[in-house]
Amino acid sequence: MKILFLLNTYINTIIQLSILIPKVYLFDIVIENTEEALLNLEKSFRTNTIYEEGVNIYFPEPYYDFSLYDIWEISLNVEHPLNCISTSANKTILNYGETKKYGLSFFYIFDTVQTVTFSGFIFINHASEVFAITTFVSNDIFHIVFDNCEFIDFKGPLLTIQMTGIKCILDTKDFYQVEFNNCKFLNMTPKNLGLIYTATTDITHYNDKFPKCITVKVSNSIFQKSKNLFNLERGNLYIDNCTFEEIDSIDILNYSIIISKNTNNHITIKNSIFKNNKINRNINFFNLYKANIE
Repeated sequence: MKILFLLNTYINTIIQLSILIPKVYLFDIVIENTEEALLNLEKSFRTNTIYEEGVNIYFPEPYYDFSLYDIWEISLNVEHPLNCISTSANKTILNYGETKKYGLSFFYIFDTVQTVTFSGFIFINHASEVFAITTFVSNDIFHIVFDNCEFIDFKGPLLTIQMTGIKCILDTKDFYQVEFNNCKFLNMTPKNLGLIYTATTDITHYNDKFPKCITVKVSNSIFQKSKNLFNLERGNLYIDNCTFEEIDSIDILNYSIIISKNTNNHITIKNSIFKNNKINRNINFFNLYKANIE
């Protein structure tokens, strides 16, 4: 049974009523405007815990301004699929307004793969030096997908994968925990950690020889005029059919495209183009510690 609600200031009442319907498996929400609807966006994310087939959040308008709202962070356990989808004729712009607000934190604590998807968005002007999206995991059972998205003028990491006591559970081959498909990255200048950061809290994992079962895949994407793209403390990176142009580094980091800090991280680069990247400050494109690269 599929229910379609327009998200508005009465979403609390709507959600409470929908819980009383015993066979609701999929919940659809339409974000109609930024004046009132985004004030309740946190509540719509949290409905993910209720519906077994997940929550679809649709953005039909071409522009939403997040800078108007005092939301510092949304944290939620991913229990079922969550799909954020632009239905605008073109992509939907989500403008952070150069604020340090509105970060998303996803906690994966269950033993089945649930996917979080962002499709057809342009994320611009995120000024936080800490995070835009953070995922907390203790195993490889999670899946985050960015499809046909653009990221412009970020001052901090776009995505941080925070790993604690990682265990490799999945046997699925060619499975990628994080995917960027048909995306564009422009003027991304993270100030300390790198744009996409796979972090481990266990210092003993820096030089281990355990299999690396968490992989970030980037395909058919373009990176332009950006800095310090991939910081891999532990994990793999798969790049296919991408273009890297005018990539540079900030002064405190000693790489511009990839740094790999862990023995046996596996890095694959296929069918990709590197052009006009900057080396005038004696900065490495790749800074690899005993990584497997092909």
